[in-house]
Amino acid sequence: MHKRDKRQQKKVEKKKAKRKLILAKKTTKLKKEVLFNKIDAEKIAKYPMYECLMQETLDRGITNILFSRVLPNGNIAASAFLVDVYCLGVKNAMYIVAPETEYNAKLKGHDSYQASLFVKKDPSYVRKLVESAVSYARDLGFNPHPAYIKACMIFGDVDPNTCSEEIEFGQNGKPFYISGPNENATRQKYIIDQLTKVCGPGGFEYLILSKYPPLP
Repeated sequence: MHKRDKRQQKKVEKKKAKRKLILAKKTTKLKKEVLFNKIDAEKIAKYPMYECLMQETLDRGITNILFSRVLPNGNIAASAFLVDVYCLGVKNAMYIVAPETEYNAKLKGHDSYQASLFVKKDPSYVRKLVESAVSYARDLGFNPHPAYIKACMIFGDVDPNTCSEEIEFGQNGKPFYISGPNENATRQKYIIDQLTKVCGPGGFEYLILSKYPPLP
């Protein structure tokens, strides 16, 4: 092998080694962040309740929920859930720790929360609603939003079994899929195909409202 080729080979190997090192550092950092976030969320679940709010829009099959706790330093730990009781369960979720002003601006002040006023709800009812919606959707083959795993930790020792109120899922005894603005035609088709597989033709209803027309 010529000297020039050897030098070139060494450069390539050096670049590969550098990329591996960077990847290893990123992986280690990610693992640490996941572990920290889990511990953080579990610890925060022991702090006092701040608010438990829900939009009274279940008659439309969907609602936003805010569940928050206050920390010793005055910051607010909050989880937000977009819950579809007709079909898909928890469609979106997030978890934040922020000063009260930022909490009010980013969550309570968000445009998607302004269409309907929030009302105070019993924590046991809210936990029952969220977890039952997840269970209903999973039976249909739909998993909750990835952030749900972390966001739901904020419930802590709130006992959903103390809530005696019955919650209806689906509409008129059937799953009812109403398309959302972020569900493109491919996603719509997947959901309808999955419902057909689980419920059979005529075993569910659907309504396409988004800008994306359904695929044939």
